[in-house]
Amino acid sequence: RRTTNTVVVISANVRFGPGIRDSMSLALRRSVVESGTVSALYDVLSWLCHSGDYFTGATIALRLLHDDEAVRDLSRREDKMHDGDGLLDGILVPLDVTITHTDAERVQLQASLADVAAGCMIRGGEYQADTVSFFSALEGFLRRNKYYDASRACVMLAAATSDACLALRDSKVAAAPAENRRVTDNILNSVRCFLCVAVARDCMPTALSLLNEIIPDELRGRERKESNNENILVLGPPLALSKEIVTMILASSPLAGGCLLNLKDEDASTRYWQSLDHETQLAFSCISVGSNTFSLLREVEVRTWVLQKISDHLDLLHARNDGKRTRDGEELPREWIMALCEASLINAGCRHEESSFLLKSRGPASLVDGAAGSDTIRGYDSIYSGENNGYKVDFLSLFSDPGRIDFNLLISALLCEASTRPVLLAVCDLAGRQVCKEPEFAFDAAAAIKLCAQAGNSAAAAALLGGREGFVLRCADILIEFFNISMKQAEIILMTFPENCFSNHIGGEGKDDSAGNSSSVLMDGYRAVLSLLEEYVLKVDEFGHSVGGGAVRSCIDPVFATRLCLRVWLVLQLGASTGARPASKSNIWLESWFRSSLGMNTSRNNAPSVKKLACAALSRALLWPDNESDTVWYHTMAGKKTTILAEALDFKCSFLTELTQSCCGIMECVPASDLLNGSLGDYH
Repeated sequence: RRTTNTVVVISANVRFGPGIRDSMSLALRRSVVESGTVSALYDVLSWLCHSGDYFTGATIALRLLHDDEAVRDLSRREDKMHDGDGLLDGILVPLDVTITHTDAERVQLQASLADVAAGCMIRGGEYQADTVSFFSALEGFLRRNKYYDASRACVMLAAATSDACLALRDSKVAAAPAENRRVTDNILNSVRCFLCVAVARDCMPTALSLLNEIIPDELRGRERKESNNENILVLGPPLALSKEIVTMILASSPLAGGCLLNLKDEDASTRYWQSLDHETQLAFSCISVGSNTFSLLREVEVRTWVLQKISDHLDLLHARNDGKRTRDGEELPREWIMALCEASLINAGCRHEESSFLLKSRGPASLVDGAAGSDTIRGYDSIYSGENNGYKVDFLSLFSDPGRIDFNLLISALLCEASTRPVLLAVCDLAGRQVCKEPEFAFDAAAAIKLCAQAGNSAAAAALLGGREGFVLRCADILIEFFNISMKQAEIILMTFPENCFSNHIGGEGKDDSAGNSSSVLMDGYRAVLSLLEEYVLKVDEFGHSVGGGAVRSCIDPVFATRLCLRVWLVLQLGASTGARPASKSNIWLESWFRSSLGMNTSRNNAPSVKKLACAALSRALLWPDNESDTVWYHTMAGKKTTILAEALDFKCSFLTELTQSCCGIMECVPASDLLNGSLGDYH
């Protein structure tokens, strides 16, 4: 096609003789005749684009727009190290942008130049060997310039993205790693610039809808089936490419996640998230935006899907453990569960290093036999490092804003992984208390407790409930762990201590110790009891103090806590002494631990314990029956029955005497009913 640059006109005729053939005509291009020694701007730009010199075309347009930053970004190539000086010589510009003209004329010229600059950089990035400088300059230009036509830019970028995706499907490109990487970079750069337009012009829903039309499979990591003669080829974009595209979309704007999930799949007539396959959903759900946000987990649709998947996973594990027939289903991969735990912690304001430390922690150091009280017992509000015993971290202080914690999601994820038990208990305890700020996601306590039941994790349920009910569950969990009994049986034993409880509820044996695990489980039970005693009894330091209370949970009476802990200890002691097992000496060790923890000296010349309130609670529990319920009869090691815990545990009278002397004069060491009746009870 002949353009203005190629049309010629006769300027002069020269005759050399009389004949017709003795004459010649001098023809010049019309543009030269009309403009003289200068060329029209759009003629030059048209010729440059037709020649494929998009670099020079873009540089001229950017120089006229006075976008020096884009010119510098564009000229960062070894063969183009100049800033466009001299390129405008001999070019006739319709209007001088530096001279005052009408607003309409200037805006029209700037819009035209901006469209030319954007088009040249898009085409240059698509076809030139060096695409980095083109897309780098284009990205900054699209953010800064306000004159280009957003619709036209989106259409050009969509065409470039579509062409690159088609090229990626070519088998020759797939077989060449370097070319494959170049085409993949073109796709990502085009999408990144596409999103720049969406953010700068506030048209994210429209931009994503256009992407959904041109690259639906790349947005979903979905396979395609194409027929090749008689064969059916299953093709599809790499999942890594789809994940990078979705990551860029989520990072572009806080509203991008919701716009992405609102997309419709025209083939399946479903929303975006439902159109993904299971593996892609797992991969996309834990996409990190930056270093401290997993934005899709904060979207209601994705969050609901995650909670349902975890519930199904726990149901499947529970059914398989019980030997029941289950429906078809796959367990969630452990790597994804751990990634979900870390993502939930980071979303709550926990730093990456701290979240990794928490998930790798193994709980407190073990108590050493014969060194009672040598180690600090862990409470729910602290986590200990398994690599550095004794390093204590305040759990709540790890979160910059407790209101950002999604307790249901975090608890659900932690329930699926046994190694995260210390963190799970701390999170459950925090969830059961009142936070200082209204959470972004309302905590559904009933759903969380239901999941704990599905997972068979009574300790987590106890931490969620808190108060008296939670404390009973914590004590029952110790018996469940050692004797492998149900929750109902454990509660009956703790609250009523029925006759023949071992034959009727426990069966006379603890867990099978054929593998040598029974003694270690028993020691874990003793450690758990000591932990409860330290947390709820030994820390009492004020008159009338009840431990564990909060704005949304009841307090725990230290006497009740002491009595229940000692009942658990007695059951473990009796259970460890049944059958062929040797008689347990745990009562002697417990008495020694009480002396050490309460600061009671064995020398008669030294003063009694200074922890008078703790001694009072312990005296009440050991020496007086429980008047709040029906009389409970305990079974001693010698086979006798008694209502006094001290007698059942076979504590020495010397220890009981020193204990009562330590709390002498404190009313809380005697039941209120006995004070009113003028009686000191039945134990003398």
